[in-house]
Amino acid sequence: MPNGFSDFDRFVEWPAVASGYRRGMSYLDEYGLDTPPDRVASAVEVAMGVIRESFPEGSPPPDRAVDLFIANVVMAAACRFTFDDGAALDQKEVAESLTFFKGFFNSGWHY
Repeated sequence: MPNGFSDFDRFVEWPAVASGYRRGMSYLDEYGLDTPPDRVASAVEVAMGVIRESFPEGSPPPDRAVDLFIANVVMAAACRFTFDDGAALDQKEVAESLTFFKGFFNSGWHY
């Protein structure tokens, strides 16, 4: 099983998150970034909380937007671990990233 896919079960409750996690882990495997799965999974859990806090209850973002955002969180967490000081992504960084993504992929978050 490729790098970290065993953690996939942690996210099956939210299919778009699970899909983004799987996609991001595939990128890591493809690019040869060997990152501790718990580092990536903890960043995804932070991102799930940020997404939930950023949208009113009953008005979740589209699945495709969540999928894309989570895949990028996986990549960011892995790159931070691999190429930077190894510090984990924090809630503020993930929230700022979500704000950026909502503007950058504007229509992708609305329909």
